Amino acid sequence: MKNTRLLTVSYTDTDPQRASRIANAVVEAYLTNHTEARYTATSKASAWLTNQLEDLKRRVEESHKKVTAYEQSTGLVGVSSPSAKGGTPTPDSTSTAYQRLTALNAELSRAEVARIAKEAVYHLTETGDPDVVLGVGETSLATGMGGDSPIAAGSKDIQLLQKLREQKASLKVQLAAEQVRYGAKNPALQEIRNQIDSLETQAHEELQRINKEAKNDLELARANEDAIRKSVNDQQREVAALGNSLAALTFLQQEENTSRGLYQDLYTRLEEANIAAGVKSSDIVIVDPARTPGQSSSPVPKMNLMGGLFIGSLIGLLVAGVVHLRDTSLNVLEDFDGVWEFPLLGIVRRFDGGTRAKLRNGLSSADIQKPLVQSSESAWLLTAPKSGIAESYRNIRTSILLSNIDQAPQVILVTSPLSGDGKSTTAYNLAIAFGVQNKRVLLLDADMRRPTIGQKTNCNGKKGLSDLLANDLPLDEVVQQHPNLPSLYVLTSGTIPPMPAELLASERFGRLIELLREQFDYILIDAPPVLLVTDPLLLAMSVDGVVLVVRAGVTTKPVMKRLRIALQKPNVKALGYVLNGMRDDSEGYGYGYGYGDNTKRRYFEGGSRAGGSNGYYPA
Repeated sequence: MKNTRLLTVSYTDTDPQRASRIANAVVEAYLTNHTEARYTATSKASAWLTNQLEDLKRRVEESHKKVTAYEQSTGLVGVSSPSAKGGTPTPDSTSTAYQRLTALNAELSRAEVARIAKEAVYHLTETGDPDVVLGVGETSLATGMGGDSPIAAGSKDIQLLQKLREQKASLKVQLAAEQVRYGAKNPALQEIRNQIDSLETQAHEELQRINKEAKNDLELARANEDAIRKSVNDQQREVAALGNSLAALTFLQQEENTSRGLYQDLYTRLEEANIAAGVKSSDIVIVDPARTPGQSSSPVPKMNLMGGLFIGSLIGLLVAGVVHLRDTSLNVLEDFDGVWEFPLLGIVRRFDGGTRAKLRNGLSSADIQKPLVQSSESAWLLTAPKSGIAESYRNIRTSILLSNIDQAPQVILVTSPLSGDGKSTTAYNLAIAFGVQNKRVLLLDADMRRPTIGQKTNCNGKKGLSDLLANDLPLDEVVQQHPNLPSLYVLTSGTIPPMPAELLASERFGRLIELLREQFDYILIDAPPVLLVTDPLLLAMSVDGVVLVVRAGVTTKPVMKRLRIALQKPNVKALGYVLNGMRDDSEGYGYGYGYGDNTKRRYFEGGSRAGGSNGYYPA
């Protein structure tokens, strides 16, 4: 229907009968509250009008007593004024002055009625109760008291106040629903509470504005009444010629008639207001009461399952996308080719501890080199020369020899971006790979911050490079022969000095390298990580080439970019890089066919990823 609203009240519960009872109870409670609010407003208006009627009734009785007493005292009994009902006019009653007086008296009566009505409106607006104001607005519509008053039911102020109350009620319903759904401490509820507080403030301001306008109307009505009363008094002096007695009698009769008419008018309006309030006490109709549902509305297994699958798949895709975007590690060969321009010298496969033990203990007696079983387990070319890991280092050796066609590099520096990439193990196995060709090879440990070559080669206990550079010792005192490979010699780092970079950058180190070139066919230098200290860049000035060891799955794109910038020096000649720790499933090819156990082939890597501090400090 036009100008109506249809509201649906629903309640969800595991018990269908309880759900219907609660929904109906909510509607009944709302109807009761709505009816009580309207009844309260109407009762307050009726009570005030009743008090006014009692006052008017006393005024009518007093006026009648005055007329009777005056008639008896003046002897004008039976003489009526022109406005007296049923009286006979006197000869002068038709004069213009008397007619004007009659008109002014009638206008004064209307002014008093208007002033009383507006005074009632003003007193009711002083309560500050929106229900009272809205109820008086509907009462004024039923009785016609409001006129053009701001509290009239059709006024913009009343419409705005009604709209604010409807918005506030809607927000309270929304707040209750949100509290049930998300809990009382949900941050989103504060916004709804702020809106409710704002609506209450607006309603309060609107009530103050209505009260102010009602006060202005009352003051205007009083001023109008006073002006009319003044005009009546002036006009009374003009008709004084009719006789003081007749004028006094006429005035008393008019006052009686005015009071009586006002009393009758207000009494009639009060009865009409009571009838209208009773008729309009509730304009809400229950169209369809809640009934016990025949089937449950929730949960819906199929919809919930489909929704769960969809949301789970979406979250999985989002998580996978975020992980992929945030993953900067390089895992396969194509990743390194995209960010690195140096050639690949070789690949060393990943292996775990179990495979390491199998390689160490599971080889046949024909595969194991008997004189070499006491060597370190990282010397794969000595302990397992037929394994895939040994073949990987042979391939790297070949790539290094072919890196320069005119002259193979003699002094080779082995380094890595960060610690734990396997550079020391790579340098050790490359030294063995060169040594098994019956070449005099020197493995020089230039990592004076975190040396490991002495432990790997079992050549600890003597002085090393730092002692040689600091004290100018002869080579025979510091260079040691490998216990299992006579062609391999080892020069350990020696005593850890306080400033390693200064020793490596000295002229004495340069002369040492020239001396070693004359005595050895190949010299492999194990250097610290190039991104942690400056030692490798200082060593690069004295070598023929640099071999970089990077680890798949550990070395990241930012690290490779920093490494490329660090190696863009005129005195650095990079031969290429060794990809260490490659997974078996990362590439479709490998080394070692025809070597070892082909039924379940394993590939291995050298070195280990140490946790905790890297052990390096700036030069």
